[in-house]
Order: sequence, then structure tokens, then C-alpha cells
Amino acid sequence: MTGHEVLLQLPVISPRKHEAAERQKGRDIHSMAKKVRRVSYALDKGNVKNLPREDIEMILRAADDLIMKGGRNMLVKTLKGSREKKLLEKGMDKNPAYGFYKDLSLDAVEERVDWMILSGYLKIVYDYRLPLLAYTERGWEIEKYTYVRECSEIYRKDRSRNKNKSIALLKSINPDVAVEVLGTIADEGKEKDLPGLEAWQKEAKGKIRKRLHFAVNKIRNREENKSSEMVRLFIAMPMEGNKGRYLQDALTKLKASGIEGRYQPAENLHMTLIFLGETPSDKAGAALEALQSVPVPDTEFAVKGSGYFGDILYANILIRDEAEFQKYIARLRNELVKKGLTFDSKPFKAHVTLIRRCSDTGNFDFASYFEKIGRICLYKSESRDGRMVYTELGASERNDDSGS
Repeated sequence: MTGHEVLLQLPVISPRKHEAAERQKGRDIHSMAKKVRRVSYALDKGNVKNLPREDIEMILRAADDLIMKGGRNMLVKTLKGSREKKLLEKGMDKNPAYGFYKDLSLDAVEERVDWMILSGYLKIVYDYRLPLLAYTERGWEIEKYTYVRECSEIYRKDRSRNKNKSIALLKSINPDVAVEVLGTIADEGKEKDLPGLEAWQKEAKGKIRKRLHFAVNKIRNREENKSSEMVRLFIAMPMEGNKGRYLQDALTKLKASGIEGRYQPAENLHMTLIFLGETPSDKAGAALEALQSVPVPDTEFAVKGSGYFGDILYANILIRDEAEFQKYIARLRNELVKKGLTFDSKPFKAHVTLIRRCSDTGNFDFASYFEKIGRICLYKSESRDGRMVYTELGASERNDDSGS
């Protein structure tokens, strides 16, 4: 068994659990405030002003096995690749980030760790008297997708060896990570994966159960339609007019500032409402009928702020009447179900993907005026010459009886 496979079995603690533990520990500490002498620490980032994304991801990865178990010193030694007995006894040499900073001095590594804490990727939480590491929401969001990539790769290796063990291992990891990995399995899974997924589905609850349902249906649909042409479909709102020009200008400025990554072409800028994934081509017409049977809501949207899904930078979309728009999506989903179509049931998050594998981790104050939602389109997605091409198959347009 490889080091990564060992790591896959270790549960990743989410920030929500950290916060609950922190509150409890805070009560315990308060009740014994006069008796406890906390171990003090001082943060010093030295001359470190910024870190590359790879460094941030690797520091967070090294911290994963130390969350609420170890502190700064052990993280520094892990990144340095120390052979200290205590470190090896805890298995830290099996961590993928072990020795990442082997060529730096301990002081230089410590400055980078302290920068991570001062910059809001990690934080210190006291357990009685000891200062332990914990993720912030910002740090966890990055680590989550790093771990998703690891687990997805383990699944692919497992599948290439004609084994079926990794699906069982997914039960032991953080649910947020499992949900994303199940998306990979939905896209790439084979018939041999179905027994394990279906057995898990019977005992799963909440978002895991919904994601399993999606994965099982997608794999079964693919297997049953091997002789049919399959197309990847999604329903989205294209970024046209003023919003399209605003986002294109924002991307131009980001590129000019030196931020690297896979920039979305202007014609690919969109806000996904529903992802159907691989669908028999002869059912595309049914998907379009479902889309056009539901009136587009009369509301407005604006670009407001930014965020990340791991290393994917997105522009956040603010919808003026979000409750009404959520009802619209629910009605769309119901119509798709009536047509016998399957789709990803993850909660809708209003955003536009801008850069994949973004080299930066900062936040950007995108802001635009509100304007009316216009067309909602059904797209076919395909890869051509190493890039994604989205072809519009049809649209539903907002009725504007005001004549404006």
C-alpha cells in the first residue's frame, strides 16, 4: 500500500468541526483560566511578502495530518524533512509534502509557515494549554481541492489496476471531499464500480446520498447507451453584452498583472445553472424542451467579488431576487426529471469561472451594475485541440412585456 493510499483512509477534519472543538475548548479554558499557563508563541514572517500557489498548497497539505494534533514546530520540521524520532513515529514522512522545503533553513521554513497563519490560511487554536494548528475557511477551501485531486488520482490508479477498493475508502474521508471525488467517478466510472456505489448509497445520507444517486445514474446511463452517441450537456446563462465586456476587461487586467493560469476565452464565459453531463445525443431535444417550458424569471444580476474552488478563480454573481431564481432552477430540474434526464443535484452557486489553475490566491473586488437576466441556454461541451468548445443548442429567453 502506498503512502497516498494510507493517507486516503485518514479522515480530514472540516473547519466546522474545528470551530465546534474550539468553542468547547474555549469554555474549558475559561473555567480554568487561573490555573492554566498557555504555551506562548510569537509569529514572524520575516521578509516573506507572498508565496506561490504551489507553496501554499503544500504547506496546507503538510498541515493536514497535524490539524488539532500538532503545532507550528512540527509543521516546520515536516516541511523541512526532519528525521526527528517523534516526527517519524507519527508517520509524517508519509505526508506528500514531507521535505518540500528540504533546501531551506528551519528559520526560513518557519517564516513561511508564520506567513500562512498571518495571511489567514491557518490559525492557532489552544487545546487546554497547547497551541495547535487549525484550518481557516480560506485554507480549507484550498486544501479540500488538493485532497480531491489526490483521491481522484488514487481512484484512477485503482481502476487502471482493475481493482475496486478506492470506493470503499471514500467513506472514511471528509464528506466535502467525497462529494467532489464522486463527481470524477460519475464522469469516469465503469460498470464494476456500481456494486460498491449502490451499497454505499443504501446507507448514505444527505448530500453524499444525492451525489451517489447522480454517479450511479450517470454510470448506468453510459453503460446502457454504449452504442449511442453521448454528449456533455449543461444549462447556463451566457455572459453577453455589458457583463461579458466587463469580465473580459477584468481578465485582461489580471493577465497584465502577471497572474498565470488557464484563462477562460470570452466566448466561454457563463454561469452554469444545471450540469447534465454525458447524455445520449437523442435526448438533447428533450432537455431543450424542458428548458423552454419554464419562463425565465424577471430579475437582475451583477458581478460582485470573487472566490475560489481550489485553484479555480471565479467571479461571484449577485442575483437581486435570489429566492425567485432558486425556484426557477427547481422548476427546471423538475421538468428534466419528467423527461427522464439525470443531472448533478449539487446546490446552485452563482458564479462565472475565470481562470483555472490560477497562480494567485488573493481576492478581487469585481463589481458591476445590475442588469436584467436575458437568455438561458442549453450547451454541448466538447474538447477540440486541447480546449473546451461550448456549442449552443437552443435557448429560453425572458419575456419582456414592458417593451423596454
